[in-house]
Amino acid sequence: MATGIIYEIFSPSKNLRYIGSTFLTLKMRQALHISRYKRILQGKAKGITASKVLAGMDTRFSQISEHPGVDKSWLLQKEKDVINEMKNIYGSGVVNHNIGLTDDMKAYQKTYRDDPSRKDAKKIYMKIYQQKNPDKFKIANKKSYEKKKLNQSAEK
Repeated sequence: MATGIIYEIFSPSKNLRYIGSTFLTLKMRQALHISRYKRILQGKAKGITASKVLAGMDTRFSQISEHPGVDKSWLLQKEKDVINEMKNIYGSGVVNHNIGLTDDMKAYQKTYRDDPSRKDAKKIYMKIYQQKNPDKFKIANKKSYEKKKLNQSAEK
């Protein structure tokens, strides 16, 4: 069992809050949110609920609570409870829209990530990317070849 964290992303300029849960450190989770938001701005990813808050550009990440020795289902239930509490206090200022659906949504996301047909699509994408960017792969292959050659000569 790991330590779970319930956290809040708050934008004072937009007066919006997003509540989330994670087993990562808050800094790591923050980095993932920001990275995803940048990809959304570049058109490389679809919007997420937290992006409404991150659009404020003055966001603050803070830990609401820490729960050592819990499992994922317990943490998700706790997240839902905190979302409900916050909605009672701040109303529409809490952007989470997955009240009561968190488990279903997380299960759907896991199923989507683990979908074999999606992995095949990634392989196809990588093959097309490799064909469009052969120079990048020539450099990588050359470095790999030189490394193997050095290892073989060191073994002799």
